[in-house]
Amino acid sequence: VPFEVVISGQVDLAEFLPVLAAHVGGLGQRQPLPAGIGERPESSTKTQAPGMIELNDSEPRGVVFLGGKAPDAWGRGLALPSKSESAAAAPAAMLVAQEVINSRLYTELRDRRDLTYDAGFGFSLLELSSGSTWAVEATTTPNKAAKCGEVAVEVLTKLGASVGAGDVDRGKRAVLQQHIEGLRFGSYWIGLLSGISVDSLPKTVQVVLEFAKAVDEVTPQDVQAVCKALDPASSTRVVGIARGDVGKRSGGTLAH
Repeated sequence: VPFEVVISGQVDLAEFLPVLAAHVGGLGQRQPLPAGIGERPESSTKTQAPGMIELNDSEPRGVVFLGGKAPDAWGRGLALPSKSESAAAAPAAMLVAQEVINSRLYTELRDRRDLTYDAGFGFSLLELSSGSTWAVEATTTPNKAAKCGEVAVEVLTKLGASVGAGDVDRGKRAVLQQHIEGLRFGSYWIGLLSGISVDSLPKTVQVVLEFAKAVDEVTPQDVQAVCKALDPASSTRVVGIARGDVGKRSGGTLAH
């Protein structure tokens, strides 16, 4: 069974490797993964039709979930208009796109249309599977939940057609700031370095070192390509509605 160990900090390998070998066995040369691992077979997953779920709760509220298929963490199968040769280009573009989408959703759903208390977008960014997933979650009131889902799809669709340079610049600053802050912590370095020993992944130490430069080179067209690949019109959409009439007495207090 393939495995890898990632360490961070001031480590003396002459001392560390014997300890590692004593705990996990002999250390041989790394072997390639079995056939099929890390490849991108055609997915058989079918999108679901929009649905609505009635929930029981003590307070009235609405929750909107949207989700769909996305490229994997390395953007395999995603054609970026910038045509960068760096393997860090696609991950950088997806992280910048994540920031752009988050900002646009919050602005449109909360600030402009007053449809939600909060909204968030994120990629799962899986490395060894045949693709990843994306998801939107928004909290709102029961009477605004359906409209909130419709507008979220509208926002994602528009970003697939046009992305402003200002939005991308703000997204790049946010990603770079998170990266710079993360470099102070060993746990972040472990995340960056995990997967380097997997032959089917394009990750190398050089790719890790190129990440900040790749973020800086992301273009609006790259972000637009990522958003277009999400295909929000075919996404799974679920709206949860709670009317707020559970566990309440006539006086308005919760029954125990």
